Amino acid sequence: MHDYHYWLIFSLILGIIELTIGANFFLMWCGLSALFVSGLTYLFAWPLEGQWIIFSIIVIVVLFIWQKFKPKFMSKQPSIMLNQRAHQYLHRELYLEEAIVNGFGKVKIDDSSWRVEGVDLPQGTKVKVIGIDGTILKVARIT
Repeated sequence: MHDYHYWLIFSLILGIIELTIGANFFLMWCGLSALFVSGLTYLFAWPLEGQWIIFSIIVIVVLFIWQKFKPKFMSKQPSIMLNQRAHQYLHRELYLEEAIVNGFGKVKIDDSSWRVEGVDLPQGTKVKVIGIDGTILKVARIT
């Protein structure tokens, strides 16, 4: 078996591990670097030490480029809202499903009903979510 086969197998193993454990693209870039070295080794006869040096250089360069451009491709927004569903409704305009009586009422958002807190208002009034207190949305009337 030629050396390029080993690099090809190494690339596939790294890709499978990346897909299995999700190493935040680190192993994907290493696998693509191994694939590149496999192609170079197929075209040129390189000593094993040279192959590893080229692999190392390519990995370092690719990871440096990935770290520089990663913020453009990976948004941190979803992880900020994780387990804080109510926060995504801030500043949203809604209509009261149930009147606010004694400071509390309900709104319907998509397929869920949410308890709201605010000044007493009749059913059907347009309100805006101005704050969150646990699972209670604080609302104000829109005029």
